[in-house]
Amino acid sequence: MERLTAGVILLCCLITAIGNLASPAREQPSEERGFTDRMSFGRAGDLAEIEVVGGIMSRGSTGASSTRIVQSLRQAAKEKVKGILLTVDSPGGSAAASQEVFEEVRRIKETNHIPVVCSMGDIAASGGYYIAAAADEIVANRATLTGSIGVIMYMFNAKGLLDKIGVVPEVIKTGPFKDIGSPYRSMTPPERALLQSLINNTYDQFLGDVAKGRKMTVEQVKSLAGGQIYTGEQAKTLKLIDTLGSRTDAIRILGRRAGIKGDPKVKNYSRSNWSTWIDDIGLEGKAPQWPLTLADSLKTITWQAKVPLVLYDQP
Repeated sequence: MERLTAGVILLCCLITAIGNLASPAREQPSEERGFTDRMSFGRAGDLAEIEVVGGIMSRGSTGASSTRIVQSLRQAAKEKVKGILLTVDSPGGSAAASQEVFEEVRRIKETNHIPVVCSMGDIAASGGYYIAAAADEIVANRATLTGSIGVIMYMFNAKGLLDKIGVVPEVIKTGPFKDIGSPYRSMTPPERALLQSLINNTYDQFLGDVAKGRKMTVEQVKSLAGGQIYTGEQAKTLKLIDTLGSRTDAIRILGRRAGIKGDPKVKNYSRSNWSTWIDDIGLEGKAPQWPLTLADSLKTITWQAKVPLVLYDQP
């Protein structure tokens, strides 16, 4: 057993070394230079960076897992950081997962009195905007895509196709709604009404939370919440964000809110240990990206595809 373990570790190291030799090292974006904010083990930071990147779901090894995000938020609060930077680059995802992060951000702000600033990336829409709305201030680039405030549920009806090929499904169920959304038949009016009531209720929750976070009335938010998307520039005019700027601008704003003089030190809490690195590599269903770390190599041995259920969807 010991020889097998040693062999696996040696194989991982060889994969890592070959990958790194085959590709030039990734250069740190110029925007991030001047701040100490990358992988940091044990070193305290003035500010904590929490990433919300990819599809939002409660659990999972790819995308933005609300479980990991909440754990990172709590760890940052436990270490008494002076401020939290939420970097959001997400088209949305699960309703419950988005709410979980929203509520945790609000709790930390109120209980620990820690300022939170959100920096939007390429896209922060639907569930991504839901989370951003919990921050004290939202910073977005002029071309960031945001908004898409709404709820959607996808289903499909394959009855016509099955009729053509002679497939007749047989269903045994305990109640009239147990196979609601079945692709084998058309939806009944009572089923449609039930699902619409669920969507409407979730939508009202979305509107109410955004209104609280942005200090707007529900009516004001609803007038902007037909599912449409906005650029960062448009969103600022509509008061859905506060400031146009980059991640660097967001760090400086958060530093001022936290009372820090000069350039603050930023510790990334989303990638602060080996297990999180391995989970966040995101090799499920695709080839690894080079250069690899040891964590990448380990992930290639255990990857598996997973498909999350999505309510908030990308525009």
